[in-house]
Amino acid sequence: MDRGHGMSLPSLLDIYNILLDFHGEQNWWPIVKNGVSLYLPEYATRERTPEEILEIWIGAILTQNTAWKNVEKAITNLKTHIALSPSEILHYPQNELAELIRPAGYYTQKAKKLHASMHFIENTLSGNILRLKTFPLAQARTHLLSLWGIGPETADSILLYGYRFPTFVIDAYTRRILLSLGFSEAALSYHEFQAYFQKTLPSDAHLYEEYHALFVAQGKHCKTKEGCIHCPLSPWCTTHKR
Repeated sequence: MDRGHGMSLPSLLDIYNILLDFHGEQNWWPIVKNGVSLYLPEYATRERTPEEILEIWIGAILTQNTAWKNVEKAITNLKTHIALSPSEILHYPQNELAELIRPAGYYTQKAKKLHASMHFIENTLSGNILRLKTFPLAQARTHLLSLWGIGPETADSILLYGYRFPTFVIDAYTRRILLSLGFSEAALSYHEFQAYFQKTLPSDAHLYEEYHALFVAQGKHCKTKEGCIHCPLSPWCTTHKR
């Protein structure tokens, strides 16, 4: 496939393998224990427990517009001061909840978002967070998108990493990297770009998890001083050629 660079671009699966060889397995989504994020293969490849799904759900909200290190602090505060359960969080005063998650930024809004999600779990899911897994993907996604403070990227993060639904997460790194390679699809809407990935790649939750995590790793690599010099995608990257 030649996108006007004078050389054929790798396929999406080729790009995945290139990034995997360069960065290694990412083993997302991390679980925070004693203030440290654990990126362990056993967490990444098995079905999640209800407690892990809840932590991923909370983390997906808290990580909006902030670095993960700040989310670590916020989750550690939550685990230190209250029991991490939908009912406990829902009944914890919103202003006090906001103080606990202050390190994650936008803490007043995020406390409101957490309460909205916990209300959904307690009422629509009857307190059983695993119940969302019994819905078809499209229906589960519609439920999440109906909640205040949850957009497509957050919803797909919860569905993919928490429930292992095969739904690809689109973020700014994914768009930026593929645009720099000449993929015009990266300029499409969220849903259209996501559909392009899911139509092109095998429908595999673990593949989607690793691929999204690898885009994040590559996006951070691009920001480093030596990023372009030691970049596995530099043969195709228009930014590198400039």
